[in-house]
Amino acid sequence: MAGYKDRTEELARADKMHAEIAKEAAADRARLAASIQAATDKQFELSKAARAGVAEFEKLTKEGASSAEAIKKVGESFDLGKIQGVKDFSAVLDKLSADGKVSATEFEAAWAQALNGKDLAQFEVMARAAFSGAAREGERVAQMMDAVVRESVKRTGLDFDVLQGKIGAASRSAINDVDALIGGLDKLQEQGVDTGRALTASLSKAIASADSEKALEAIRAKIEQVRAQLGDKIADGLLDQAKDKANALKDALDAATPGITSVREAMKTLGITSDESLKKTAATAKDAYDTLASSGTASARELGAAFKKAAEDAIAANNGVAPSWVESQAAARGYAVEVDAAGKTTLRAMGESKTAVAGVGTAVRDVSASLKQMGIDAATASQEVKDLAAAGQMLAAAEQARRDAYNKDLEASKFMNRGNMTPVDAVPTFNTRAEADAWKAAWDAQYAKDNPFTTKTDGFGRQTTLAEWNAEVSAMENRNAMKSANGGTSPALTNTSPTPGTTTGTTVNITVEGTRRSINTDAAGARDLQELIRQLTAAKGAAI
Repeated sequence: MAGYKDRTEELARADKMHAEIAKEAAADRARLAASIQAATDKQFELSKAARAGVAEFEKLTKEGASSAEAIKKVGESFDLGKIQGVKDFSAVLDKLSADGKVSATEFEAAWAQALNGKDLAQFEVMARAAFSGAAREGERVAQMMDAVVRESVKRTGLDFDVLQGKIGAASRSAINDVDALIGGLDKLQEQGVDTGRALTASLSKAIASADSEKALEAIRAKIEQVRAQLGDKIADGLLDQAKDKANALKDALDAATPGITSVREAMKTLGITSDESLKKTAATAKDAYDTLASSGTASARELGAAFKKAAEDAIAANNGVAPSWVESQAAARGYAVEVDAAGKTTLRAMGESKTAVAGVGTAVRDVSASLKQMGIDAATASQEVKDLAAAGQMLAAAEQARRDAYNKDLEASKFMNRGNMTPVDAVPTFNTRAEADAWKAAWDAQYAKDNPFTTKTDGFGRQTTLAEWNAEVSAMENRNAMKSANGGTSPALTNTSPTPGTTTGTTVNITVEGTRRSINTDAAGARDLQELIRQLTAAKGAAI
């Protein structure tokens, strides 16, 4: 072909030249890689065994193993009972951590696995010998010591993170599960999943795995976040469960600490059940009893037994006093509520109770404590008052007690029933009507307080005092009138005090229905007449 030139040889030479260039470049890259590897090996002091360990880790992860699984398998290939084995193991971990191929958590887990079952003091001595003189001696000693400290804490049964005020790994994992469930609630509902039940189970598991108060705080927040989905009853129940877990954690800490370190531990040591615990037990028992009673399927025996347990818990939580619901339901459940003189309440089966009345569907009670609460002395109360109280008619019992007190005072006010009377001047001398009214108001208030079941218009004792008060007011008015007639000077009382050493008589003036009469007598006779007048005035007032 005209003008054609065969270039086959030229092309062959070009291909050969390109091949030689590529080969030389590959050799350069190999030399560079070897140089880098040598530098890396020198930096991390990787022995042949250490390099093999790094290569094995990369192989396993490429095959699909997790970093944690790969490092665990690699670590098993080193003899950590020898200095060289510790040196190689530390170098591999140091290299993988520097390359970002293992996380800090995986790094700590690998060291924890290496120290498992080892004598920590001996391991520290051997590790320091292994790292001595190494380029990264300081870093590796620090890594080893951190692992030793964590392992020593772990062997106490406590969690290192918890001691730092953090949430432990197990608790964090459980809380993360709850978060994931909350995040997928809408999708779960679309698929017909009972999300309330799922949330309850997840939260309950998180509470059980909680290892610190910080973890419980996070869980409580989650419970409140989904209260609408859970419902108040279940949410409150989970919060109670969290509170029980908090107490359990405190108990564990108390048990691990010498001496009595908390009020809760002190009460437990003394065998005392706290008021809070009693109230909680009572509330739980009442809730269970109400559920059983409303079920419509429980037998009479089952309801009776449930009532007895719930009622006894309620009485214990209420300082030995039966709540109203216990008293109102006792007879229907076949029990009598008995209160002894000390105020202690007990439940007895109707057939066994010493106060049970055959054939009567109402429990009869020893009502001493109930009467005492109303200010009535059971020892002196009438049988009618006791019967009314035993039937639960407390207002009627109080009214009957008032009437009994009225009748008692009325009977005592009768002149023939008074017996020997000892005059007592209970009313002081007044200078003004204001003083008299103020004293009477104070005396009325005290009398009403001391005699709650006596009206203001009855009672011989009260009428006697009022008669004395009226007499004193009259005397005061007479004195003031005489003082005014004498120009403000008090008159001399010549009719009541005879001159000493004489037998001069005393004149007593008495006014009856407008007629004034004078009686001459001595001082003793004057005093007797005045006392007689006082008694007659009192008797007249009591009869009105």
